[in-house]
Amino acid sequence: MNEEKLIINQTKKGIFLLILGAAVMTIAALVVAFMSNEILIEIPFINLFPGSVIVFRVLMLFGVLFFGFCLVFIIRRSKTKAVFIADENGITDYSSALALGFIHWYDIESISLRVFMSEKYIEVEIKDNEKYLDRLNWLKKVTIKSNVKRGFSICLITLNGTGVKPEAVLPKLITLFNLYTKKEQSQC
Repeated sequence: MNEEKLIINQTKKGIFLLILGAAVMTIAALVVAFMSNEILIEIPFINLFPGSVIVFRVLMLFGVLFFGFCLVFIIRRSKTKAVFIADENGITDYSSALALGFIHWYDIESISLRVFMSEKYIEVEIKDNEKYLDRLNWLKKVTIKSNVKRGFSICLITLNGTGVKPEAVLPKLITLFNLYTKKEQSQC
């Protein structure tokens, strides 16, 4: 690894496991959504109120859409080998469906480790959120804004499928951030 550049690639095993998980969940939700009423009524929590079978089917169809979207996203992302790049220009994040893409160093306020429900992320605080939100489609924008309301940054980098732990990347990333922001400040 070049000291002034950090590239994190996906692993074939990680991508395979993500695709397998999304495919299994999509198929499971589809199968359950189209089970016969007789089978569904036998499940204790399904028959709580009149119409609960219909509500349950609708929820399963939403599950099919959600996990189907995840499956398509993971397959599309698997064609891009690098999910994260940090170089002299800034960081480029393709680690999730909510990734912002390229972020210039001068737009970054801070970088830290964030843990939520035992999942670790690299959290990047951005100086002007609207600048980056404006370039996203409405669905990404709404989803990210709901995360912000819960106290998260608009940029959470997940390294699932890479075999690299966020806590191992964080010191290198902070070093690059300090290096390049100091260079920019000295050039002004």
